[in-house]
Formats: sequence, structure tokens, C-alpha cells
Amino acid sequence: MLKYYKMPAHEIQITAPGRICLFGEHQDYLKLPVISAAISLFIKIKAIKTEDRNLTIDLVDLNQQEVIPLQNREVQYLYSRDYLRSAYNLFIRKGYRLNQGYKCEISGNIPINAGCGSSSALIIAWITFLAHIFKVELAPTIIADLGHQAEVDEFREAGGRMDHYTSALGGLLYIITTPPYEYEPLTVPLSGFVLGDSLERKNTVADLARIKEQVLISLSEMRRKYEDFDLKTT
Repeated sequence: MLKYYKMPAHEIQITAPGRICLFGEHQDYLKLPVISAAISLFIKIKAIKTEDRNLTIDLVDLNQQEVIPLQNREVQYLYSRDYLRSAYNLFIRKGYRLNQGYKCEISGNIPINAGCGSSSALIIAWITFLAHIFKVELAPTIIADLGHQAEVDEFREAGGRMDHYTSALGGLLYIITTPPYEYEPLTVPLSGFVLGDSLERKNTVADLARIKEQVLISLSEMRRKYEDFDLKTT
């Protein structure tokens, strides 16, 4: 489950879990229901206040640093899938303002490009942090929706909401992926999973776009031949 901690010396700590899909892989962006579970692998954010007017972010596992100047206007994206800046821009668009700088450290043990929701966990943790420093209270479902906006809508990608809801809400979830995006916690006892990492990187964005395009073409062909064809019923 998504967790927020306020530590001594004004340090903030946030963790957000990755996920596995138990039913409905590649179905959430087709507006079909899914079952997914949060896992005990996490993205972690640690942050402390600074004297400057920047959000300085050390991405420990990537040996990379990002700096977002606090000028209270939208910032320009420096590369595709610039999720730290896209999430920040969402708050600016909603009229929130920030003048206090922070030094942040982001790390994690979720395999990257392995289909475990690492990018969504990063975004959910980051939005939770931003909500705290912008001093706005957000329900987990709102955090999940903002995560989808920052990751998928902002960069016109093909993904759905499964990863964001699972990371923000935690546990084992049955998720309805059509508005109003309802979910049901499941209480089935699960003793655990063995999650194997092939160490082969998954081109998530390209894979999702390719699969979604092929499925939509197939659906169009089915509806052309069978007027009453409905994917959800099938």
C-alpha cells in the first residue's frame, strides 16, 4: 500500500508498491476489468527542505539528477516520458503554488522495464509527495487518476489505469476500468508469489501501442462481420 511518513528533522518518506496482474493483462486500456495485486517491491522517496527554490531529485538507481525550478508556472519537458515534470505541471495547472525547495532522493527495488509497474509506482509516490508539499489532501483514487493523467494522457500513451490504482490503493483489487472507475478489494488469502526476472528489458510503451493497435483492428473487423459483437460480453 502507498505509505507516507514524516520523519525526524522534517524528513519526508513515501513508498509506493509495484504490481502483478492476475487476470486481464493488456485489458485495462481496452476498458475491460482486471484483477491485480500490489507486491512487496517499492519505489521510495526521501526528501528534506532546502534554502533554494528548486526541487532537486537524485535518481539513485539511474545515477541521474533532475532539477525543477519553482517558478510557479509549467516547466518544459526535457525528454519523452518526463513523468516528474508532467506530474508537477498537473498541480500548477490546477492553481497550486510552491515556494519551498526540497532535496529528494528516489530509489527502488522494482525491476525496471519488467512489467511490474515501476514507472507507475514512481509516479504515484511522486504525486503523493507533491500533494504533501503543495498542501492538498487527495484521496488514493484521485492520486491514481492523476497518475494516469501524468503518465498516459500527457504523453498520449496506450496504457490503462490498473497500475496506478493498484499502487495507490494496495492489496488485491478487482478494478472496473470504465468510468467511474470502481474497484473492489478482494479478501482471498494468498500466501505469496515467486516473481522471476528474465533480465530482458521490456519495451513497455512500444509493446502497449502495438498490441492495442492490433486488438482495435481485430475488433473493427469483428464488428464489421458481426453487428452485435461486444468485447466485454465475449
